[in-house]
Amino acid sequence: MNTVKGIMLDYGGTVDTNGIHWAEVFWAQYEAEKVPVSRDLFREAYKFAERTVAVQQLILPHFDFEQTLRVKIRLQLDYLLHKGALPFDLQPSALAEKITAACDALVRRTIDKARPVLEQLTQMCPLAVVSNFYGNLNTVLTAYNIRHYFLYVVESAVVNIRKPDPAIFLKGVELLGCQAAETVVAGDTYSKDIVPAKAAGCRTIWLKGQEWETTVAQEAADHIIAGLEEMPGIIHQILQA
Repeated sequence: MNTVKGIMLDYGGTVDTNGIHWAEVFWAQYEAEKVPVSRDLFREAYKFAERTVAVQQLILPHFDFEQTLRVKIRLQLDYLLHKGALPFDLQPSALAEKITAACDALVRRTIDKARPVLEQLTQMCPLAVVSNFYGNLNTVLTAYNIRHYFLYVVESAVVNIRKPDPAIFLKGVELLGCQAAETVVAGDTYSKDIVPAKAAGCRTIWLKGQEWETTVAQEAADHIIAGLEEMPGIIHQILQA
């Protein structure tokens, strides 16, 4: 019989959107608000914002996710304004608030559905969250009332290791007090979750949802699911194999 003694979950794009890449979440709201920019230009703005928050401490430890979203969206819009891509009469602050509110509402609905799944998983074995985040993940998880499901939070800004470095998963393994082969990692990003988790010696579940960039290679994933709600069944299968 197989043994699973620990589960590590990605957060962004996995728990909070159930497999929808955050670029796709933002883009859907740009389309809903009829923001007149191309997808390619939006991609530039998205990457600019992500790079900026990764190197500048614009997101503070006490920020909840709504505040985090607001920072990112304002950076995106500032980039587009600088490029001269937005109409002169567009009000960036008002638009940022609309997109922020819509994204936050989506996350709240998704986490409401994820909560019973997390509850099931905690009945199977200890959970840890392993995420590239900004130093405020504990605040975010607490605000959404899911922090108590995770025994440990391994956050890149805190441990100074970022995915796709396998060392961040080995840190989770160490905290959970088990072997890598006894640990299952689930995440939505093949290159940042599945590949490095396998390199660390963990078993993997790829949440293959709405990707921003198409993943061709899939051979490293031990299991592929379309929604987080499928995960307890996969863990049960592993335990019974």
